[in-house]
Amino acid sequence: RAAVCLRSTRAMAHFVARVIEELEVNGVRGGRVLDRHRLLGFSRWFSGEAAVQSLARIKQELPDKEKENWVSFAPPRPTRPLTSALDPGGREGYPPCEALGNAPPLRPPPPPQRGVVMVPNEEA
Repeated sequence: RAAVCLRSTRAMAHFVARVIEELEVNGVRGGRVLDRHRLLGFSRWFSGEAAVQSLARIKQELPDKEKENWVSFAPPRPTRPLTSALDPGGREGYPPCEALGNAPPLRPPPPPQRGVVMVPNEEA
């Protein structure tokens, strides 16, 4: 009610985004807004700017909006574990870390010195 009393589409969009984060659709709880501009367009119809509708109506319409690709209720894709990127040992084409033996650690190059200009050697 507070968001409707403000008659602010931005305030209603903020409220609808919270509803999306808490809504359960097809066994998945917590949707994500993919397009804020479309969220504002949707929220306009609930903010009092274009019309006033109920929270129940918002929850009823949101799952169908997934087809419009501005909201998603799909579970997020699993990411690769961080260790696989740092230690790809055991994967084809990569040696295990133990195969590196006592190789010196990689060091970043030294920072360039100010005021020093590198000139190629012309004697060679």
